[in-house]
Formats: sequence, C-alpha cells, structure tokens
Amino acid sequence: MSININTTHTITCTDAPVEEVLNLIYTDALDAANKTSFRVYIRSQIDALRAERNELQTRVADLTRESDEVQKRLEELWAGKKKLIADNKYLATRDEALDGVFGMQQMRINILERKLKEAEDATPSTGSRPALPKGMRLAEHEKYGRCVVSPREHRNGGYFVCYLSDAISSGWDWSNVDPSTLTFLEEEPSPAPLPKPEDCKAGELYLARAFGREVIAKRCHPMDGICPWVVSDADIHYANWCSDRQITLLARLLPDRKEQA
Repeated sequence: MSININTTHTITCTDAPVEEVLNLIYTDALDAANKTSFRVYIRSQIDALRAERNELQTRVADLTRESDEVQKRLEELWAGKKKLIADNKYLATRDEALDGVFGMQQMRINILERKLKEAEDATPSTGSRPALPKGMRLAEHEKYGRCVVSPREHRNGGYFVCYLSDAISSGWDWSNVDPSTLTFLEEEPSPAPLPKPEDCKAGELYLARAFGREVIAKRCHPMDGICPWVVSDADIHYANWCSDRQITLLARLLPDRKEQA
C-alpha cells in the first residue's frame, strides 16, 4: 500500500499505517516549532541582557561622575578646614596680643587719669589758668619760637622778649627784637586739626568713637589695612580691634605738638 502526501516535501509511505505517518509528520513539525520558539526566547534574553548591560554601563558612568564630584567637594572642604584651623590660630594669637595691649592701655589710662587729676587739683578754684603779669603778652618769634614780650616798646622801637634756650645754663635768654618779627597770641592757639585715621602713626593715642561707644584708641599696626587700631573702654573692661573706617577720632590724648626750646 502506497500513500502520497503533498507537503513542502513529498513523503511516500509503502506498506505503513496512516497514523504512524501522521505522527511522524506531527513530531517533526512540533520539533521544528520548539526549536523556533527556543531561538526566539534565547534571542529575546540576549536582547534583554544587552539592554541591561547598557543600562548598567550608563549607571556606572553616572556613579563615576558623582564620585568625582564628591571627591572634589571633599577636597574643597578639607582645604576650607585647614584654612579655618589657620584662621583660628591667627585669631588666638591676636586675642593674646589684644589681652596684652588691653593691659597696657589700662596702664596708660590710669596714668592719664592721674595726670588729669593732678592738673585739676593744680587749677585755681576760679577755673582760670595763672595769667602773665599785667601788660606782658605771648607771641611767636620766627627764630626764638614762643616767647614773653615786654609791656612796652624800647626806645629803639623794638620789644624785649624772654624765651627758652638750651644754650644758657639757666634754660632761658632774652633779646631785643623788631615788632614785625612777632606774632602776638591773644589766646592759646587752637589744637592742631586731627589727622585722618589712616594717617596716624604707631603709638598715637586718641579719644575716639567706635562700635557705638567712646573709647581710648591706639594706633598699633599702621601697615595693617584690616585692623590697625586697638580700642578699649576701661569702665566695662572692653577691648577690640577695628579698621580705619570703623573709627572716628575725637581728641588727642597726647600733646598736640612739642614745646619749642
């Protein structure tokens, strides 16, 4: 018995039952289908793994970039910490210096207060200073400086003047001078105008206003453009550093000028 089946392939069966032939065909077709499905599955898994690999590579790149940024930030923080440590050491040194300066300022203030008290005690109760003898006047001479002038002119038209002199053992001398060489002082000359804070010299002492209070101010570091002044208030045990822009000079606490000899 022969059976011919038209498929993609011609199968010829001789003396074979139909069921066996059909089972064989079904088995072949099923194997082919299984192989095709397995290849599709494998391909899909490979594609999924490739996509996951690409995602992981992108994530690794992101994490690497984040790690670099964190490392850079840590380096900046460490540099900032080292600067803070250095600044703290500098401030500690400044504080120690400030404590020493405050002690010196307190001593200076005590001396000034004592001298002021002595001057007040020496001032007459009327509050006026001792005056020159009647008719005598103070004047400035271009050569002899501050001098006391006689009440009247001499017969030659000049004035006799008395002035300080280191050349004489007694410390004073006299001369006859032309009136045109004298500048008479009707009263004590007004104090010299106060300099700008930045023009002051190291060691100069002033009554000043800083940080909303009146203070004793000493110029310490004329080359320090940040905090060249030390200000203090003995009444409240206050002391601080300040800049030229933070201070207003009110009056000198040292003589305006040296007395001429």
